[in-house]
Amino acid sequence: MKTITAKEFQLKHAAVLKEVAAGHEYEVTFHRKPLVKLLPAAAKSTKALRPGSHQAFLESLRYTVQSTGELHDLSYDELRGRMMADKHGG
Repeated sequence: MKTITAKEFQLKHAAVLKEVAAGHEYEVTFHRKPLVKLLPAAAKSTKALRPGSHQAFLESLRYTVQSTGELHDLSYDELRGRMMADKHGG
């Protein structure tokens, strides 16, 4: 499992998500503490997708976010909001 900071993930998210889709795992840290794990989706869709299509691209970016504690039930927007509030003291 590779480790990446939240800032690095923000800057390189497309490349990281492509690696996750290819089977790699990442742990994203925030202030040196583990925040989330990015894992490949458990099951791929059995529906055939035309290579190069927009839907195929979106399917290639599927990933699972796992967390511990109270953050695990938050949506992406809620999690990002908390991270930004923590970063900016709000």
